[in-house]
Amino acid sequence: MSSKISVVITTHNNLKYTQGLYNSLIKNTNINMEVIFVDDRSTDDTREWVNSLKPSKHIKDIILVEKETTRCFSESVNLGINKAKNELVLVCNNDILIMHNSIENLITSMSVVDLVAPTTNFVGLTNQFFPGPECCKPTTLLVNEVCFICFMVKKSVWNIVKMDEGYEFLFEDTDYCWELNKIGKRLGICLASFVYHEGSQTVNNVTEKGKYNELYVKSAKYFAEKWGKAGYERVKSVLEVKN
Repeated sequence: MSSKISVVITTHNNLKYTQGLYNSLIKNTNINMEVIFVDDRSTDDTREWVNSLKPSKHIKDIILVEKETTRCFSESVNLGINKAKNELVLVCNNDILIMHNSIENLITSMSVVDLVAPTTNFVGLTNQFFPGPECCKPTTLLVNEVCFICFMVKKSVWNIVKMDEGYEFLFEDTDYCWELNKIGKRLGICLASFVYHEGSQTVNNVTEKGKYNELYVKSAKYFAEKWGKAGYERVKSVLEVKN
């Protein structure tokens, strides 16, 4: 049987977290899927480990995209979705764990939205934090924005609007949500779906290199200039929260 969904996993080192995510895909869902790893210049054994994997059970295909540029998340997502064979694509940071039935419930939500995210334990948006006021209910909360720790999107929507690769790191998820809002697409949070987030290991990779503040300022400036007054107001609000 062919795959039903495509799963894109963006990686940069932290192999133990990638292994944990992959194992959770095996244990906590029976959905037939292809898994596409997009590796951004890992210096540990990530690529060797991915190359050692073999399709089994509901994992129908495994693909490794080896990325050698200096760009980060947006380009990785675009490369991964471009490889996807299915209409429904789940995009995951490598520092999450998929819980039981979470993918199934995201797929159900996709009948009413074009992009959906699960709830999680570590996230910047209040609506996406678990437990919320309606936690565990089979409800899709319609929103204008989600954080891209994990999200499911229709490839047909991505074919219309791809992620903006002007962002090396940060603000790219807000930007993409705003782009979808602009063309009338519907976004949601699936309250019956949960992923455990290990706590910004992707951010820690950048912090260790001493580049977080540099990339934050660069991305914030790019976002503000792109979106004008609304962009400047959003950046200002984020800075006020950070301070």
